[in-house]
Amino acid sequence: MLLNEQYTDTYVIKKSIIKDVGRKSIKREKKDWIKISNYHEAIIEKEVFEQVQKQLSHSKIEKEKNVF
Repeated sequence: MLLNEQYTDTYVIKKSIIKDVGRKSIKREKKDWIKISNYHEAIIEKEVFEQVQKQLSHSKIEKEKNVF
């Protein structure tokens, strides 16, 4: 829940694309996603979501530094 931005008031579309009919969908880069703010009522406040994302990215960096 704290990893999915759609639990805030943001609706995210165009996360994947299908280039040819009958083929698998291809994930797009996050910078290419279309985000619509204030689309629905938020379950999680945007500030809380952003704080959690910062903490998760910080702990991810810490894990990458450890060799063992």
